[in-house]
Amino acid sequence: MAAKHERIRLKGRVFSGFGEGGFYVTLEHYRKQFKEKLGFDPYPGTLNLRLDADSMKAKKTLAAKNGIRIEPYSDGQKCYCGAKCFMVLIEGKIRGAIVMPEVTRYGDDVVELLAPVYLRSALKLRDSDQVTVEILDY
Repeated sequence: MAAKHERIRLKGRVFSGFGEGGFYVTLEHYRKQFKEKLGFDPYPGTLNLRLDADSMKAKKTLAAKNGIRIEPYSDGQKCYCGAKCFMVLIEGKIRGAIVMPEVTRYGDDVVELLAPVYLRSALKLRDSDQVTVEILDY
C-alpha cells in the first residue's frame, strides 16, 4: 500500500493584482491546456492570495513537486512561459487550481488561483479576506 502524503493547506489574504491573469487565461494556447489538463474552463482571471508565513513554507514543499505541466509557447513575436498547476479545493467548496507560472511579477508569498467561476463573487470575497486552499493532489 502506498504511503499517504500529508495534506497541504495554504492560507492567504485576497489582494488585487496587476490584472494580467485574465489576459493569460484567455490566450487560446493556455485555455485549451487548462480545459484538457485541469478539467474545467477557467474564469478569465485569477484570484491572488498573499500567503501567511506557515503557508509560504508549505508552498515551497509544493513548488518542489511536478504538478500538472502547462506548456510554454510563442506566437512568433512574443514567448510565453510555462507553468505548473495543482488541483485544489477553495474554502472547502469550489474545485480549482493553483497556477504557478515559471515567470511572475509577484513574490514568493503569492499564489494565483484558477476556477470555473468568478471566485470573488461566488465566495463573496473582498481584498484582505482570508481564504483557505487545500491541495487535492500532488
